[in-house]
Amino acid sequence: MLSPDVLENAGRILVLQNTADTFHFENHYTPFVAHVEESGAAWKVRTHEFTHPGGHRHGENRDAFRTAEAFWESTGDTAA
Repeated sequence: MLSPDVLENAGRILVLQNTADTFHFENHYTPFVAHVEESGAAWKVRTHEFTHPGGHRHGENRDAFRTAEAFWESTGDTAA
């Protein structure tokens, strides 16, 4: 699991998860979200769940990409 020091010192984090990727959703994403919520640092982490056929091998859909793009733009980071 994520070290408490890493989460404490991290900036804002975006996690995109395809719910059709059931292995990663159940074994990695769900425990991670629970850990973040228990740590008191949930305000640092934004999650976006989406469903895209094909699971892990087919990547993100357009909506997930737009969410990531909007998150990046909201950070004020202009470095590409």
